[in-house]
Parts: sequence; C-alpha cells; structure tokens
Amino acid sequence: MVSVKDLLELDAFRAMELAAGRRGLHRRVSWPNIAQTESIREWLMGGDVILMTGVGLAHTAEFLNHIVRQAVEGEAACLIIWLCDDLIAQIPPETAALADELRLPLLTAPWDTHIAGLIGEISTRILTDQYGENAMNELLEMLLFQREPVPEELMAAFVEKYRLTGRHLVAAAECRWESGGDGEGPMGELPSRRQVNSLIIQSLKSAFPQTYYISRNWNPVFLLRLEKRQEAALREVLLAVREKAARDYPRLEVRFGVGGACGEPALFARSCREAMKALSLCGPEGVTAFSELGIFQLLMEVPDQKRVREYALAQLEPLIAYDAKYGKNLLRTLEVYLQANCSLVRTAQRMYLHRNTLAYRLEKIRELLDLPIEEAQARNHLYNCLKIYRYGK
Repeated sequence: MVSVKDLLELDAFRAMELAAGRRGLHRRVSWPNIAQTESIREWLMGGDVILMTGVGLAHTAEFLNHIVRQAVEGEAACLIIWLCDDLIAQIPPETAALADELRLPLLTAPWDTHIAGLIGEISTRILTDQYGENAMNELLEMLLFQREPVPEELMAAFVEKYRLTGRHLVAAAECRWESGGDGEGPMGELPSRRQVNSLIIQSLKSAFPQTYYISRNWNPVFLLRLEKRQEAALREVLLAVREKAARDYPRLEVRFGVGGACGEPALFARSCREAMKALSLCGPEGVTAFSELGIFQLLMEVPDQKRVREYALAQLEPLIAYDAKYGKNLLRTLEVYLQANCSLVRTAQRMYLHRNTLAYRLEKIRELLDLPIEEAQARNHLYNCLKIYRYGK
C-alpha cells in the first residue's frame, strides 16, 4: 500500500512543502484527482491525491477549509495546492490549523510544477506497488490459509524481502450490520464498510509499520510484526478503531480476533486459525484473543466437531426455525441480550429496538426454548451453545 509518506520520496515532490497534516502521512494513496469544482465530496473514492490549482475557484480561507473538510469526509490521501500570487498565494493559518487537526496532509507546489508529470509519477508508483502487493497477497494466502505448500526458495526470498523474521501474529477483522431486522445492511451502505476497512488498515499500519494484510470476503486479515510488550498497544488500537467506527457508523459493528504469536513463517497459519476462532467467539468488548478463550481452546480440538455443533444446533433449533419461518431475529436477540448481561436497556439500544418489541421477543424466546433464560445455569448453557454455533458457521 502506497502512503503519502512514500510519495514524498518521488522527484516530483522535492520542490513541494508540507504545510500541514504531518500526522496523516500514513494515509493510503489510491490515485490522483484534479479538483475543478467547489464541491468535491461526491467524486472522492478514498485514497485520492487531490490536485488543486485554484483556477476558476474561490481563494478564501473559508473555501479552502471547506475543501479540507470534504477531503477528510471522502477519505482522501492528501491535498496539493499550487501557489500563485494571482490565485492562491499562500495557505491561510486557519486552513493549516484545520488540516493539522484533521490529520490531512496539505502540500504546496510551485506554480511551475507540471501536473501531467506529477500524475505520471504518482501513477507509476501506485502501479509498481500494486504489482508487489499482488505478489505479497499470493504469498500471504499461502502462508496464512495454506492453499498450497510454499516452495522453500520462494519462502526464503520473501522472508528476506519482507523481513518476515521475528515475532508475528495474525489479527482478523469482521464488519457486520447491526439492526433490529435481518440482513447485512443495504447495498447503498457498502462504501461505509469500505471506509471502515480503510480506517482499520491505516490505524494498524500507523501503529505497527511492518503490517501486511489481505482481504477475504470484504474483511481484512493482518499479519503484524510486534514484540510481546506491544500486545497491549495492539488491543488499545483495535478498541480505538472500534469506538471510532461505532461513532461514525452506528449500525456497523466491528470485531477483532487475535491469534497467538509465533516466530517462524511456517507457523503463521496456526496463528491465523487461532485468530479466526477467536473472532468467531468474540465477546461483547469486540476484541478477543485466542489466549482468552479458556475452555473453548480445548473444545475446538475435539476430533468430532460435527457432534459438538449438532448438540449446540439442537439446543437452538426452535429459534433458528422460527427465524426462518417468520423472518424474525430471535437468535441474534438472545445473543445480544446475553452479551449485555440481560440488560433490556443496553440490548434495545444496541439492536435499535423499542423496548416493547424487545420484551415481546424475549417472551417468545422463553416460550420456544422453555428455559428461564435469566438464570445463571441457563444463561451459561445458551451462551456456550451460541458460541459453538457461531464458530461452526
């Protein structure tokens, strides 16, 4: 992935100055775009390098602040402004302060900087990175998911090139829509999911520079190199990402599973399996490490996993059948209710349900299961069955 920091090493950027937004140099770059209108938000796709000469546009601080805000909303990589005495002579202090606050790199270019040459250098850098990224993605697929054995010579070459020695672990992310009904969320909101994934990627790569990732089913899986003392920092970063995503996209739930650390590339697949297991059994906090699973670490090693899943399925079958027949969401309601420690208020808030609707669902759950779901033994039993069921899906 090319970042703004990588672009600063190009020849075309040598005459430019970074006017503000140094803390955003990790932002991902996707392609260059020329700003020719007062409104740019609708055509930003994320990772844009915005080029603006100011020709035909306003030159006030108010206008430039508006452009900066739109760039941040559209997940742009950076904003490059051509300076000219007759157009935009300098960056207003309030605009620089805003870019610093929002962590958007704001660069200034001399008026004689050739736009075509700049676009060419940026595009070449992106294409070169994509070629290497494709090769890295194929290697990660083989290492993490063991599609096929990695030839020893290829393994040695990649270990040296990408510095895959030392302590590594795998972290897996999942984004899913949380709602009172069924479904994964409207197709029109998929860009939000892409922006959340970009937030996750940028946050991890900023905190842990030697981070690689691949995307599987719209969810990123990360291979991170970090020391044992950094594991607490990893949890803090993941929790911060989850909190920001919850603020910006209230209906999109973000969860993480973290595998155990290993010192050899041959063991990356084990860490990946552990991360996936931890993700499938993720608790209400939203970040679960495999080492925290307790008895479930052993349960997952039972040879007859089919029998284990069949048992859990039998306990939950009345809810599954009811959901399938009537299009309800009783199974998820029970899961959230138990995660919320049987709190009606927190469950209703999390599922965007009226309390009367929630009360009706819970009464129907008690009726179908014929269990006092608030009693400790029943709660533990059902929660364990839900974990097994989710893990087996």
